Amino acid sequence: MIREFDLRKEECPIPFMKAMRELSKASIGEELIFIVEDEKCIELIEGGAKIFSQSVEKVEKLDKLYKIYVRKTGEFKLPSV
Repeated sequence: MIREFDLRKEECPIPFMKAMRELSKASIGEELIFIVEDEKCIELIEGGAKIFSQSVEKVEKLDKLYKIYVRKTGEFKLPSV
């Protein structure tokens, strides 16, 4: 299943917080697409997904927006230190 979230009207860090919330609720194997305008959000969402051990499949630049493709690959958890 693929779900898409349009976060263009939001300013960071709101898109990041919404993306992490949706990713935490997603089923394992599900792909989520986050649409943002602010380049800072790309770094935050990519970094957050990686911190929580999820897979950033790709980032697509389309005109004045970006699509961030993230797949939930396992349990949403903090890495051990």
